[in-house]
Amino acid sequence: MVESTQRPSPKVFLRVVWEDWGSRVSGVASVPSTLLGFFTTTTYAKNTWFVIAVLCVLLAAYRAWVKERERVIELHGRPEVLLAGVQVVEAKNVVANVLQLTNSSNSVATNITISDIRVQESDGNRVEVEFRDVSHLSRDPANVEYVIHGTGGKSRRDLLACLGLDKRVSLQKTPHAEFTTVVGFSNYGGTGRWEIQYTLECDFTAHRIFCRPGVCNKVQ
Repeated sequence: MVESTQRPSPKVFLRVVWEDWGSRVSGVASVPSTLLGFFTTTTYAKNTWFVIAVLCVLLAAYRAWVKERERVIELHGRPEVLLAGVQVVEAKNVVANVLQLTNSSNSVATNITISDIRVQESDGNRVEVEFRDVSHLSRDPANVEYVIHGTGGKSRRDLLACLGLDKRVSLQKTPHAEFTTVVGFSNYGGTGRWEIQYTLECDFTAHRIFCRPGVCNKVQ
């Protein structure tokens, strides 16, 4: 694969054309078309083969340009969205754990979604955390809003307490717990969409949530 950081040159252009099968076929097809144009006797046939040769060259160049254009859009149009666990101070100096989204790029992220998290305990208590979608995200960080469903997790403001069913878990037996969620986002204009699977590590001893990102995959 030709690196997008290479400086433009005829050599790089030919490598890009050669990487694409359709471009190779179009480019190679231009050679016999040109030869037939030289060796054909009738003027009509000669002009026809020359036109076909020119069209093949233009098609090869166009396919190479499309491929490079898609790379540029992906590199410069993809927002750098990250999910992190942060602590905020609520009323009466109560510290609560929430999730926060940040975007370190100049590209605005749109249609940000976070998949729900479900917790089921052996004693029958259960919690489902439904995260609200975020319409757009620029440089300013945004705390993720959520709704709690279920029979446990009565502390609505502290996500860590909700995932730990209000700390009814035994800290000696279960000081940590891990959950997975998927963050999806698009760029401005919706020309691409990406997903990152996160592992949320809940440290009930330190009273913190740590987010570990996976690989960013393009899904559209």
